[in-house]
Amino acid sequence: MSNNKKAIWFPLFIADMTTATQILSNAEMGIYIRLLMHYYEKEKPIQDNQQRLKRMLQIESAQDIKALNYVLDEFFDYDAEKGEYRNHRADLEIIELRKKKDQRKAAWEASARKRKEQKASDRLSEHQATAQARAKRPLEQNSERTSSQSQLQSQVKKEEDKSSSQKKGLANEKSNLKDKQTRWGLFPRYCQLAQEIETIDYTPTEQQLKAEFDKYCDWIKAKDPRIKDFESQWANWVRKFTNDNPQQQQCSTGGQSGSKLLAARRNLTARKTA
Repeated sequence: MSNNKKAIWFPLFIADMTTATQILSNAEMGIYIRLLMHYYEKEKPIQDNQQRLKRMLQIESAQDIKALNYVLDEFFDYDAEKGEYRNHRADLEIIELRKKKDQRKAAWEASARKRKEQKASDRLSEHQATAQARAKRPLEQNSERTSSQSQLQSQVKKEEDKSSSQKKGLANEKSNLKDKQTRWGLFPRYCQLAQEIETIDYTPTEQQLKAEFDKYCDWIKAKDPRIKDFESQWANWVRKFTNDNPQQQQCSTGGQSGSKLLAARRNLTARKTA
C-alpha cells in the first residue's frame, strides 16, 4: 500500500467480520464494506461530508441515508474537531501494512545494491584481467590486431559505400519510373525482361506490355512501396497479368495448336525447375 498508489486489497478477517456485523441488514453490510474499501484505499479517515458520501456510495433514498448514519455511529468514531470518522481497527491494519511495505522495500533496495556492487566488482576483475592479458602480448600481435582492425574498417566502409550506391541506384530508378517523361526511356529494357520470362504461359504483346508498364509505374508513384529490385517486381507483375487474363492465352497461341504449345512450355519449365 502506498500514498501514491491505490490499494488493491485490504485485510478482511471472516470470523471477526461475521461476529461484528450480525446486527446489520444486507443494505447496511454493503455500505459498511464500501466504507472500509474507501478507508483502506485512501489510507485516511472518512470525511464528514454527507453529499460526498452519498455520491461515493451511490445512495439517494432516506432509508439508505439512515442505514449510512447507523453504520457510521456503530463502527466509526467521530472526531468533531477534524470532522472525520475513524475506524481504529483499520488504522492499526494500515500501520502494519505500511511497516511490511517498508520492510519489503528495504530488502529489495539492499538486494539491488548488493547486485550492483557485485556487478561492478565483476566488471573491475574482468577489466584487470583484460589489461594484464594485453600487457603480456607481443608487439607483433598488437600490430596484427591493428592491421586486422584496419582491414575490417576498410571492408565495412566498402560495404557501406556499396549499400549507399545501391540505395542511390534504387532511388534513381524509382524516380525515373514515377516520372511520366522518363519512364518510357526505361520501357525497352522492361519489355525485354517481360519477353524473357519463361514461367508464363504466353508472352503479352508490346501494346499489352505498354499498358501494364504504365499501370506498374502509376502504382509505384501512388503507393511509393519499398522495393529492393524493381525488375523482379516487374516480372511478378507480368506473371500476375498473364495468370489473371487466361482468355488471352488461346487468342495469342491459336486454338488447339496453341494449347499444345502451352503444354510444351509448361513441360519445359517443369524440367528446368526440377
